[in-house]
Amino acid sequence: MEKSCDFDFPRRIFYVVNGQFLANIERRLNELSRKRPWLAKQSGIPVSTINTWFHRPDMRPNLSDAFAVAQALGVTLDYLMTGKHPQPDYADPIVAEIIDYAETLSHDELVEARTAMKMMRYMKLRQEERRERESAGASA
Repeated sequence: MEKSCDFDFPRRIFYVVNGQFLANIERRLNELSRKRPWLAKQSGIPVSTINTWFHRPDMRPNLSDAFAVAQALGVTLDYLMTGKHPQPDYADPIVAEIIDYAETLSHDELVEARTAMKMMRYMKLRQEERRERESAGASA
């Protein structure tokens, strides 16, 4: 006789870490100055489902919903479960900080940041060209 399993493994995982998982969702929403309806729209999960996670201890997100929430919030599932961002593997801490910040930006904000960085690079090249012309003129 075959036994049926009523143990939903992904739900059980989040049952164990649910308090921290939900707290990390709220923390990330606050960092982004966003609310649950925004998260619902971004993740494709009904806001009523998201609210249920917070108000009914017997209801937990399944693994698919957890991944959708993490993606919508621009973080990893590991972050939602532990509250710890993965450490970027960059030697320069300034580069790591810039990347961490960039991960919080919307697409439009990233486009603006890229444009600003291109402008900075252009201005630096122009300064170098000017210095070269000045040093060539001084030595002539």
